[in-house]
Amino acid sequence: MEVREREARAGVLEACPYCSCGCGLHLLGTGAERVGVGPSEHHPVSGGRLCAKGWAAHEAPLWGPRILHPLVRKDGRLEPCSWDQAISHAAESLSRLVSAGRPVGVLGSGRASNEENFLAAALARTALRTGHVDAPLRAPYEDLVRGLGAASGIPALDSSLADLAASDLILLLEGDLAATHPRAAFALLQALRRGGRLVTLGWSPTRMSRLAAAHLTLPPGDPLRPLCELLETLRGGGDAPPVGAQASIPEVASWLAASRRPALVLGFPQAEPTVLEGAASLLVQALREAGTRPGPGRDDGRTVTLVPLPVRANSRGAREMGATPHLLPGCRALDDPGARDRLGKVWGQEPCREQGLPASDMLSAVHGLVVVSDDPVVSAPSPSRALLALKALESLVVLDSFL
Repeated sequence: MEVREREARAGVLEACPYCSCGCGLHLLGTGAERVGVGPSEHHPVSGGRLCAKGWAAHEAPLWGPRILHPLVRKDGRLEPCSWDQAISHAAESLSRLVSAGRPVGVLGSGRASNEENFLAAALARTALRTGHVDAPLRAPYEDLVRGLGAASGIPALDSSLADLAASDLILLLEGDLAATHPRAAFALLQALRRGGRLVTLGWSPTRMSRLAAAHLTLPPGDPLRPLCELLETLRGGGDAPPVGAQASIPEVASWLAASRRPALVLGFPQAEPTVLEGAASLLVQALREAGTRPGPGRDDGRTVTLVPLPVRANSRGAREMGATPHLLPGCRALDDPGARDRLGKVWGQEPCREQGLPASDMLSAVHGLVVVSDDPVVSAPSPSRALLALKALESLVVLDSFL
């Protein structure tokens, strides 16, 4: 209680806005002025620590020009206006498209709060009567979380970072975990200090690879090949890898067979969602295959940790609030009558049951778009195409704090 009371006096408790680890911090300052942050000592994720990004979280006002008034584009320029004018202009332009039967869409965001994403889903499925609602960069995380739990037989889908720190072998599929998810990287370092092994998998070596017992390079032309070779080696039961395989594959196979507490960390390198899904699926199969082989010192108490790390801070919140084209809020199916009835009472009308398009396909398919706290040009696989698609829209409504 003394720690909690001391922290309560320290400042406003918030979640770090950067990666998806969700560290707790206190904003320090007086009135509207923020002068720094302090780590939350009792927070279950950060445990009194912050990375460099977290220590700079109070500098959000420096991210760009802050929008102080609603803006409406006139003669190609954004001009300040009143809230009534902005809302009327947005509502009229979107209503005109809906009445004409032209498709519209809504993009929530892993950068937005749960409440904002819930309202984005409500706007799409009630006022605009569309299932085209999604959050950029949501798909890889959601597809894996949705599919791997049932397919893998691994119960610890929502494992904690403490589980990761206790692992004896970690398979890390990453871009650069030290930069994208520092708190998860720290848990991984704790595992190494306790004698665990690290195997990194990615397009090229990273800072984490320097600490790894082995690194498996994913070739750009055939990224899944090394993982197929690892699985083939495990199924063969011997140490001989397939012809042309990387030299470290038989070692990794033997470590997997001997591991009592293996972990799979999905840090999501920059790749097409299908590549990420395929790589994760093959790694899960490798974990299952290794679990069927006898290993020295291993018994039936083998536990597996699966840690999917979304790109954005609140990607999971966006999904659970309904900013996804194939689920209602609460991760309920579109045809779930109980969920529709409950939402109908909250929203004032039954939600649209249409399954919409994902964010990656939405820009080129809709005539009007509402964007909440995101920049689809930055997150799109092809920024130039995304920019052209946005310029072609008949109506674009953006809700954000910065230009």
